[in-house]
Amino acid sequence: LTLQSWAEGAGIDMSPLTLHLERTNADERPKRIERIDMELRWPGLPAARIEAAERVADLCPIHATLKRGTEIARRVIGLPLAG
Repeated sequence: LTLQSWAEGAGIDMSPLTLHLERTNADERPKRIERIDMELRWPGLPAARIEAAERVADLCPIHATLKRGTEIARRVIGLPLAG
């Protein structure tokens, strides 16, 4: 939504935008993803706006969460079977 708000304010069409992700797994255990490469392919984005789009994408809450990490609270709840 961060990038969408910026594009709307700048009058830039987001409909041709596609996002491509590639992951690199870590070698150690436990298994985890070590790196995510993200490429935004945006036909029609003016060259003069690319750096601004990169800065705005970095402000995305999901990007910030993945980059800085977050606490995960896990619960397992056993429930009776229906029937």
